[in-house]
Amino acid sequence: MVEDAAPMDVKRMRLRYAGTCSSCGSALSAGTTADYDRVSKTVACVTCPASVPPDQTQMVVPHAVVDQMTETVATDAVRPGPEVDKVPVLGVVDGQGGASAAAEYKRRHDARQERVLAKHPRMGRFLLAVFDDPQSTRAWSVGAEGERMLGGMLTSMAGDSLRVLHDRLIPRTRANIDHLVVCPNGVFVVDAKRYRNARPALRVEGGLLRPRTESLTVGGRDRTTLAAGMQKQVVLVRAALAEQRIQEQLEFV
Repeated sequence: MVEDAAPMDVKRMRLRYAGTCSSCGSALSAGTTADYDRVSKTVACVTCPASVPPDQTQMVVPHAVVDQMTETVATDAVRPGPEVDKVPVLGVVDGQGGASAAAEYKRRHDARQERVLAKHPRMGRFLLAVFDDPQSTRAWSVGAEGERMLGGMLTSMAGDSLRVLHDRLIPRTRANIDHLVVCPNGVFVVDAKRYRNARPALRVEGGLLRPRTESLTVGGRDRTTLAAGMQKQVVLVRAALAEQRIQEQLEFV
């Protein structure tokens, strides 16, 4: 049996992303085996008659062999390859706002209860009922509630042109990004903080006899560190997007 020789500028590969056949217009899902044309940057079905080169040798093959070949191609097309497993499949909304903060509050709350009960076997339950968690522990519960409320508002706005990702872990750290909003205008980092009866303000000082400085205040207190932490998150997201663009370009080289 003579093996078909494909042109040098056409590569048969598994699609990492979904596409459309340039010959018949059929939809090709991620993981489907297709022919990629390096020159025109298009893909085509491997079984599409219009994609067969005109000088290809025509062969008469028994129906039984054709059926077996068709079944093999269909099986290969739907079998996920190692590259397909790396492609995340996300819905309009992914994650739960405040999940990490709520988990950290529960961990600290439970650890304190165990310490108190172990140190005071007789009066431990009484002490826990009288004295609340320290402020450093309660802050995680307050933060989780703020993220949950803001996450609910963002979720209500989500749709085909606006995707919302909640509680995204930053790789190689224990920190997380509260919310990511993806829309045609770009990717927005949203950091949730909950304050009562306190509004943020920009404080500007200096400018004539000394350097101009700007600081963020909330309820009259300096919270500039919040803006600095937010900027670090923006830098990380920009780096991740740039790396993804490079990978997509290398994928089709």
